[in-house]
Amino acid sequence: MTEGCMVLDFYYFSYQCPLNDNMIRLLNEYRDKIDINLYDISNNHLLAGEMKMFFPTLIVLDKKKRYYSPLRKSFLEQAANGIYPEEKPFLPTISRNFTKGIIEPLSLDKFDIACECCGDKTSENYKKKIEFLKQYELDNYGFIHKNGKGELVGGVEYLPAKVIPYDIPHDDDIAFLTCVYMTDAAYDYKFEGGVRRSVDFSQTA
Repeated sequence: MTEGCMVLDFYYFSYQCPLNDNMIRLLNEYRDKIDINLYDISNNHLLAGEMKMFFPTLIVLDKKKRYYSPLRKSFLEQAANGIYPEEKPFLPTISRNFTKGIIEPLSLDKFDIACECCGDKTSENYKKKIEFLKQYELDNYGFIHKNGKGELVGGVEYLPAKVIPYDIPHDDDIAFLTCVYMTDAAYDYKFEGGVRRSVDFSQTA
């Protein structure tokens, strides 16, 4: 470890986001250039609350500058050279045209399709997400939205609030939406394709 290098703290909710696997692999490539610390907050409600986390990934440089975007090699190259990267806000064009195609419950055997939402699915990261979710022993973990060709266009995922490490109410009858996807400029595939269905389901479960 080079003396005086930047400190990077990586907080993550296990493999709730499959990209966490990609990012940890990338971080391991920079351990000789950056002082890297990994903190899995899955069973650490106090740390998640202290860091004010409500998202499965948080990067903090030198204990003061926070980042939320997925890690890229370009980010770590700058950090390795003592530069604080600039994080630009993600401002997608969101359609108000709700559309509804084929809605299916999201069981474990469908995460190979669902994980296509992250844009960087690998043969390893979606399997790690499945292994992470198995501990909760649910029949369904949300809903996915397909078009007429059977292609993934949207969906929503949830877990019981009592297993979520964030600083939220943890009552037995509350579910927490862990991920909602996808939207483009033409149609909103998230609302009718998952959010409404999840809310309806939680009210009748």
